[in-house]
Order: sequence, then structure tokens, then C-alpha cells
Amino acid sequence: MAGSHPGRHRGAESTSGQERDKNSQAAWRPYPPVGILDVVVDTVFGLPLHPLVVHAVVVLVPLGALLVIAMAARPRWRTGPFAWLAVLLVLAATVATPVATRSGESLARSVGEPEQHASFGEALIYFMLPLLALTLALVLLAARARRAAGSREAGMPRPRSLVVGLVAASAAVAAVAATAQVAVIGHSGATATWSDVVARSASGR
Repeated sequence: MAGSHPGRHRGAESTSGQERDKNSQAAWRPYPPVGILDVVVDTVFGLPLHPLVVHAVVVLVPLGALLVIAMAARPRWRTGPFAWLAVLLVLAATVATPVATRSGESLARSVGEPEQHASFGEALIYFMLPLLALTLALVLLAARARRAAGSREAGMPRPRSLVVGLVAASAAVAAVAATAQVAVIGHSGATATWSDVVARSASGR
């Protein structure tokens, strides 16, 4: 047709292709866009951010879990600086988890996505959120019990020991589960990264 312009069609096809790519990338994101994360999530000083954040998660999750298990085993550690240190470590690990996932997605656009490793990583937040909630609940219940024990007000209710014990046991289980999930994620990531390298090295001998 005289009124048709091939350049326009090519431009429209290119635009629609870009839109499809963006939609496909957004479809498998476990988290919505979060402001500054979309800007700095790719690299730090020219290096991929993902390995750096992953190391933070690998350190923070087991360390926070260890403190939570210690609090569950020793009631006197559920109050004071030790208890709040545990809360801060678990909180930091929970915040770092979506950053690690998002940075992994960005890295996957360049080097390819290891599907099993990605699925394990996306699931970690569902281990960390219960762990954070249970840790905070345990610390708050312990603080309330301590205030009630030292209070002269006869009407101040004291948390039941059974409830506190159940929260402590649940927090310990959540800590073990989160640590195990981190181990699974690390193993799958190492396998995706190094299995081909080791195989090529072995075949070259």
C-alpha cells in the first residue's frame, strides 16, 4: 500500500519485542520493584552485587539462627542485649534476602538463570519472615514476663510459661529450617557455578 512505511512496522515490532521482554522478566520476579534497588542492584564498583550480598546472607542467617536457638535453650538470654542482638541479626538477614534474590535476577540476565538455585533462593524469604516474627515475639514475651515478675502491681498479667515455651520451640525450629535452606541454596549455587568447570578440568587430565 502507498501509505505504508516499512520503517514504522520495524520500529513497532522492535518496541513490542522490548515490551514482551520486560513483561517476561517481570513475570518471574518474586518481589515488586523497590525504588533504589532497581538502580543499584546490578553492580558495585563494576562487580556483580549478587556474590557480595549472598555472602552477607550466608553469614547473617546461621549466626542469627544460632543466637535464636541459644535463647530458646536458655530463658535468661531472652532479655537484655543478647536478645536484641539476635533480633537485629535476623532482621538484617531478612532485609538482605530480597536484595540477594533481586541481584541474582539481574545477574541471571547476563549469565543465564540456574533455575533450581533461583527457586531455592526465592523461597528463603518465606523462611526468614516467620523466623523474624517468632524471634521478636519471644523477646517481647520474655521482656513482659520479666516486668511482670518485678512489678508490684498485682494486676499486671504474666505470659503463660506454656505459650512462651511454644514460641521458643517454634523459633528454634524456624532457625534450623532457615539455616538448612541457606545450605541448600549455597549447594545449588555452587553446583551451577562450578560443576561444568570441574567436569572440563577432569576431562582435560
